[in-house]
Amino acid sequence: MSKWITFAVVLLAASCHGQNGCGATRNWTDPLCQVIGSGTLNSWWTVVSRHGEYGQNETECNIPSAVSVAGGILTITTSSSAYTCGDFNQNGSVKTAPASWPYSTGDIQWNTLNFTYGTVIVRAAFPNSNTGTWPAIWFMDSVCQDQNKYSGDPTGTCPVYGTSTYREMDMIECMPPGTSNWCNFTMHNGSNNPACTFSNPGTGMHVWVMSWSPGAASLTIDGSSSGCSFSGANVPSGPLFMLIQNQTSSTEGPPNSANLPTTLTVDYVKVCNSSLTSAQCTAAATNDPAVIFYDDFTGAAPAPPTGLTATPH
Repeated sequence: MSKWITFAVVLLAASCHGQNGCGATRNWTDPLCQVIGSGTLNSWWTVVSRHGEYGQNETECNIPSAVSVAGGILTITTSSSAYTCGDFNQNGSVKTAPASWPYSTGDIQWNTLNFTYGTVIVRAAFPNSNTGTWPAIWFMDSVCQDQNKYSGDPTGTCPVYGTSTYREMDMIECMPPGTSNWCNFTMHNGSNNPACTFSNPGTGMHVWVMSWSPGAASLTIDGSSSGCSFSGANVPSGPLFMLIQNQTSSTEGPPNSANLPTTLTVDYVKVCNSSLTSAQCTAAATNDPAVIFYDDFTGAAPAPPTGLTATPH
């Protein structure tokens, strides 16, 4: 028996053992239904399994089965399929009681890796603006890195948006309702929250490059300037970690269910430290010591936490 067949049998056994009872014969407070934050694409990524951020009126359940890898492409699928989910405290206990939400989607983040300054290169295709969804590739303060696996709303050491210690960089954030200029490159550094809107080049694959250094950040698309750059106190310092997701919201939308499902797809992610310029990072071999992260998604598909997936209702 091949290792892949063995893995499939083990995964199926784990799924049958645990998930069939969640929300049915097992209560949602059962520990077997609360194990999250460990599903991986590979050891670098966590597949988030919880509701989106309540504080910004998100209407989705992030479910591991919405994240897939095939042919070297990461795909996050957003659907108008109702699921039941809540969120959690970092000890795994229920923070917000599970409820039914009208959309399902996927959300991944770096598990433990974070960095300060350098170049980020992503080849990705974003959904059409007519979906009314909220896709983003962004970076958040590392003090929120573990907590975000359990809840999208700040708790513990993770600062609240707009407070003096809050830090975030939105490399690509496309916010409905859709227009020809529906995407933003945005900084969040304490009370400084400047946003630069640019025209999305289309729904096909494009190469996005963010350059980040002390007091400076800029974005190019397919080798051309997006017209967006920031300087001085507008630019946060690190360390930050990466997230890739597509959200839905009743206020930043709502989604157009007639145009769902939709996908956010990523071909590769490459991150270089500040010793290389963006041009040098683009040309650098993946084994260059200045390349601190590279994933072309040629590995195995992500496994849900403990082999479980959310139960549709």
